[in-house]
Amino acid sequence: MRPGGRHTFSFRSQPPPVAVPAPGTLTLFLSGLVLLGFALQRRIA
Repeated sequence: MRPGGRHTFSFRSQPPPVAVPAPGTLTLFLSGLVLLGFALQRRIA
């Protein structure tokens, strides 16, 4: 048995978030969270 055959492949297919520090993605993520919060509030109200 090879040590971590599929695990390393699946992990490598996804680039680590720390390797690509892009400010644009962070702002997009934050805006997405805000929109999600508004949607949840509207659905609950």
